Amino acid sequence: MFLTLRTNWIILMLAVVLMSATVLYARTWSGFAAVIMVLSVLKFLLVAFYFMEMSKAHPAWRAILTVFAVIVAAAVVLMK
Repeated sequence: MFLTLRTNWIILMLAVVLMSATVLYARTWSGFAAVIMVLSVLKFLLVAFYFMEMSKAHPAWRAILTVFAVIVAAAVVLMK
């Protein structure tokens, strides 16, 4: 994941805007939780790999981080 700071910032801001727009349709749309969690995982991984420099970490740590994010997202989506 070799994104520039500007590209990473734009993606993070677009994710926030999409999450805010999704909240407006929360009561009428059943896929609300899934979209919010996908965007949250995307934001989490972007911050982790770029700002925490996990891209330079051991592959096992990168895998653990990604699996953890997916498990948490799946648990929240399946709780509904």
